[in-house]
Amino acid sequence: MSRPLILLLVLMCALGAGLWFLGGDESKAPGPILELDPLNRIPTGEPQVPDSLDLEERISPPTPAVPLPHPLVVELSLLIDGGVPLDETLPTPRSGARARLSGRLLGPAGRPVTGKLTFLYGTNRDRELETDSSGRFGASDLWPGLAVVRVATVTGLVAEREVILRNLSEAKLGISWGATALVKGRVTDPFGEGIPAAEVTVDGNRTFTDDEGRFLLPRVAPGQRIIALARVAGRATHREVLAIGRRSVVDEDRLIFRLKPGAKLEVVVSESLGAQEPVQVHLFPAGGMAGSQRQFPWEEYSPVSVPPGGRVMLEDLPPETITLVPFHSGAVAVPPQINIKLVATRSNVAVLHMRPGPVIRGTVVIDGEPVGGARVVLDAPDPSVATTKALGRSPTYHQQAIFSHVHAGHQEVRTNNRGRFVLSVYPAISERWYLRAESLDGSLVAQAIVAGGREDIVLELVKPDLTPGVLAMDLPPHLRSFDLDVQVQGAPRDRVQVHPGSEHVVDNLSPGLWAMNVRYRGERLMQGNQVQIEADGTARITLPLPAIASQPLPIKPKGDRRTGPPPLERQGR
Repeated sequence: MSRPLILLLVLMCALGAGLWFLGGDESKAPGPILELDPLNRIPTGEPQVPDSLDLEERISPPTPAVPLPHPLVVELSLLIDGGVPLDETLPTPRSGARARLSGRLLGPAGRPVTGKLTFLYGTNRDRELETDSSGRFGASDLWPGLAVVRVATVTGLVAEREVILRNLSEAKLGISWGATALVKGRVTDPFGEGIPAAEVTVDGNRTFTDDEGRFLLPRVAPGQRIIALARVAGRATHREVLAIGRRSVVDEDRLIFRLKPGAKLEVVVSESLGAQEPVQVHLFPAGGMAGSQRQFPWEEYSPVSVPPGGRVMLEDLPPETITLVPFHSGAVAVPPQINIKLVATRSNVAVLHMRPGPVIRGTVVIDGEPVGGARVVLDAPDPSVATTKALGRSPTYHQQAIFSHVHAGHQEVRTNNRGRFVLSVYPAISERWYLRAESLDGSLVAQAIVAGGREDIVLELVKPDLTPGVLAMDLPPHLRSFDLDVQVQGAPRDRVQVHPGSEHVVDNLSPGLWAMNVRYRGERLMQGNQVQIEADGTARITLPLPAIASQPLPIKPKGDRRTGPPPLERQGR
């Protein structure tokens, strides 16, 4: 057999063996066959990616929209208290209280601290404002006027500031103990000699002078209108209002209190007329409150309570001419006010005379039985306006002096053991008044609108239905969550984050007519809309949202800082 033929036979045998091997029975295969998956199939036990998803969806799953960068602010203000009788010819009670105050407290580390603000003196005396959990506080129903407030945190930090409140305007009061100042000073007599052991208070922080009259306070919070006082027995207290910068040092030659010899004044009320409560005598400097007249804390002395037919001694007053204006329920002063010049080296006596005046009289009862010790309050339609009229001062006098509402604007008495009360009225100021009575524990009340001259008023105490209501705010469809900042009467509630498809409920609202404002940054979304809150009821309103709430913005992948298209790849040569 030739060589070519042999090679051909060998080649044909090899080809036949290969075909048999590839097409043979699997059960007779010499070993397992590794089947390759061109899609790199995920091993069993791990989640499978559906075949319908494209490559981009597998690598980058959808991301949610980012929240709004600023909070949505909802302001709720009580227009008409649901428990107060109404008269269309009279301003509603507290309609003249439209001054706003807001602020925040920050601790030494610059972090929010909680606490309380108290009005020490002024037309809002004894009013308290609590902070929320982020240190914010506020109110939108304050009486206008100059005020002294004290701030105290739960950690023991204090501050005392002067605040000017104006209707339809907002005063800001932010206090931070993160960059305190060092305050040094001296207390001297008029000739420059140091006074030892004098009490000095700066921003509510108290200390005493050394033998040379020097003092030091190491940690005073910076700010404007900081109150500073220096006092010692036998001399008139000196008052200053300071501005102290952050991390500043106030040297002792820049803060010097010169204390004048103090004057004594005996105030005598010769007649015992009207109600059993003391006569309230308000003190003012005769020359007004400008310049040196602001260097004495008149608000600490005024009003002076003098028993009818009695007397009271005042000490450490400034040696200058002052004005005394007495008020008493059931009587009027004759003359309405007197001036007296105080001299430090002699005895000073002011005798005040009272006579019967226009009054209203009545009885407080429960089920027809008289109630002793009940609290009875008579308010002018606008106590602030009534006060300045009764004092014979201009309407702006509230911005110059610190004083509370006088009797012509606001009176309080207690019923005697027969349930009887007597209150003064001032026909030149108003013809009708708001009258309210409360039981000793405040759980029972009676209210009425009365005219002057009545002496047959009967106030029947009953339990009012003043269970708080709620306001449910429905949200229109939106794609982005946001922080909601709700302020009730200017007081901030804790901020909450609202998500798409949810609602928000504001609870503990007094029954009555409320006004609602909604804003996002500088944009007003709702202005003055009114909503009625019923006792133990629920009112609903749709909350307007800014257009940006419906515009989703994807969250950029972490580490991806690109803001434009990807860069062009460099082409190889």
